[in-house]
Amino acid sequence: MKSRFAKIFLGIILLAYGCDAPRNNPLDPYNPNFINWEVSNFNVYSVSYYPIDDEEKFRIGCTISLGYTDIDSAFIYAPSIDFRRKLQNDADGEYSLDIQYGEDIDKTVGEKFYLITYKDKESYKADSSSVVRVIRDNITLDSPINSATLNDYPYSFNWDNLQREYSFHYVLEIITVPDDSTIYTETLNKSTTSVEVRFGIGEFKWRVWVVDEYNNQRSSLSGSFRIEE
Repeated sequence: MKSRFAKIFLGIILLAYGCDAPRNNPLDPYNPNFINWEVSNFNVYSVSYYPIDDEEKFRIGCTISLGYTDIDSAFIYAPSIDFRRKLQNDADGEYSLDIQYGEDIDKTVGEKFYLITYKDKESYKADSSSVVRVIRDNITLDSPINSATLNDYPYSFNWDNLQREYSFHYVLEIITVPDDSTIYTETLNKSTTSVEVRFGIGEFKWRVWVVDEYNNQRSSLSGSFRIEE
């Protein structure tokens, strides 16, 4: 009987004073220092260049929408391949990493990458993602190639169609020579194998990217050309 009375009395005490107890968990919304962030578009994907295999890399990007407080830093961690790197960030909460992987990039497929955020020396596992595939399909450029001179305006770019079961689109990229600055990009559906572009005179190179639904990317060889008056 005394034990039952003691439990009832303890319950009354907790009801009376429990709401005033300090809330120390930074993820507790009733904590005055509540960390109110949301992670969106967290993605880990592969980027490969044909045939320059030593430039293969993977990229990581996400947006951390901040609420009442900022975070100190964010890291990416893949324990199964012993990989850990700090993400770079800007003032808008965009976190990213663009890094060449020193080993076979195919080893990253299916491995879990964790987004770890830090606040006041405490770490919090915020999200996870995986590389779904490394694209190995190669696109053949038809024209222009081999420093061809273009005179007919607008200028036509042509390549062979890639037929695959997975979902993808093309991205046309035109680059200046010799400074390697991208001056034009265009996203095209998977059935497109030719496009006309208008721009000024000079020396250029171009390539076509295959980009799948997970943003994994593979480039073609570059084709060179010049435009004269």
